[in-house]
Amino acid sequence: MPFMFFCQRLFSILVITLICYHGITSQVFAQASVRIIGGEPVQNSDFSWMVSLGWKNTSGTDRHFCGGSLITSNLVLTAAHCVYELNPVEVDIFYGTNLLSDSESGRRVNISEFIVHPQYRPNLFDYDIALIRLESDIEAVEFLQIIPDDFQVVTDQMTSVIGWGITDVSVGVVSDSLQQVDVPIVSQETCREIYPTSLTERMLCAGYVQGGSDSCRGDSGGPLIAQNSGVPVQIGIVSFGRGCALPNGHGVYSRLSALKDFLETHLPVETSPPPPAEQILSSQWTSGPYGNNEDISEVLGVTNAVNLKVSVQGSTESNYDFIYIIDQNNNELARLSGEINEEIIVNGDRITVRLTSDYSITRSGVTVLVESHVPPTPPTTPSDLTEWSSGNYSNNSHVVKELSIENATNLQVNIWARLKETMILSKYIQRLVNSLEN
Repeated sequence: MPFMFFCQRLFSILVITLICYHGITSQVFAQASVRIIGGEPVQNSDFSWMVSLGWKNTSGTDRHFCGGSLITSNLVLTAAHCVYELNPVEVDIFYGTNLLSDSESGRRVNISEFIVHPQYRPNLFDYDIALIRLESDIEAVEFLQIIPDDFQVVTDQMTSVIGWGITDVSVGVVSDSLQQVDVPIVSQETCREIYPTSLTERMLCAGYVQGGSDSCRGDSGGPLIAQNSGVPVQIGIVSFGRGCALPNGHGVYSRLSALKDFLETHLPVETSPPPPAEQILSSQWTSGPYGNNEDISEVLGVTNAVNLKVSVQGSTESNYDFIYIIDQNNNELARLSGEINEEIIVNGDRITVRLTSDYSITRSGVTVLVESHVPPTPPTTPSDLTEWSSGNYSNNSHVVKELSIENATNLQVNIWARLKETMILSKYIQRLVNSLEN
């Protein structure tokens, strides 16, 4: 290994190690890699969006240093302190299995860039949020939902933490199997008593007063999850804490509801499908009083109509001024004049109304209303069947048989025959009820 590369790798490891073991204040023991203590193994099928952030060219538990959650096909949500000042070329993500040692089922994806919140400061752990943009998309997994705007996080609400962090402080080795632990939300007032100088509104706390269940080294960047009507939503990111699972040492998490602006800046914009085209259910045209030598045309229609009902009311000078109704094939369907009160059924979804006048007397004009016309559907009845069989017939036979079904619009006729020896002729005539399309 070239010496400079070795030094760069050593420096990166030292940066992570310093974050893990140096506190924000003398009262805070911060973990850049925090673990699950007091939890239990989970099946990866339950958390397919969970990823491990680790060093390239390593495998198993040696590679892992932080967790993260897939929130889109190419974006992983994690903690800023996990990736701050790291080179994405040296790191990749591992997903698709709950075992870090499972190189057959697990998949690695290279990283394109780290997007750290611009206000993050490593000595404060405020704004501890980052996005990891992947070089290629991940499609065959379910993505974790971010906390909706209307979702409320309340004190004592049960939440879950997921991660591969260490399960035993005395051993200090990250877990090969993905773990989960349930912890309750702690009020900001209670948490501020434990972290009086470091807690901000962009943080929330979870854990038990007596300790025993917590996240720790190796779990940083992983999700804090609540249930929203049975659907898991991410409400926080594992950030820091004082020790691991200690009494009155609640874990601190980045509060996603207070950091939505950062996410919305980088998440792809969800474009809503265009609204459906306006459905015209009827249209109307009024000529008003018309003048001499007029020749006016107006197109009226109803979206997707099969038939139109055209109502024409008004008056023109009889036998001199005319209203023409023309269908969409340019056929003249009606020529009206004088006192008009007509209703016409037209095939198609549009018509053209034309008004012509001569040089003399004029009238008040007409109003034309066009509406969709759906003819009444005949009641449907069970299929009827009529059958006739000729049986064995004699020489020089000439038999005529009429078969019918009352009120049938179409008939299906099936004929079976055996030639030479005998012919058995059967006619099955079955009613076919027209569909609306016919």
